[in-house]
Amino acid sequence: TKEKIIRDAIATCADANGVADRNAVLTEIGRQGIEAGQAEDLLEKMVQSGELLRPRGYDTLMVA
Repeated sequence: TKEKIIRDAIATCADANGVADRNAVLTEIGRQGIEAGQAEDLLEKMVQSGELLRPRGYDTLMVA
């Protein structure tokens, strides 16, 4: 699923604390064939549902 691609991209880009740079995640998601606008929408949906966290503000992502 696209959600799995996003979680995998965050894991790939994450530092030792599990925190990933949002732009790096978007780049990785794009390599997996998800269009940028759709990726942004999915990230926002996953943050709102609690699947993802923004531990250091808007520019970071982490799997909850």
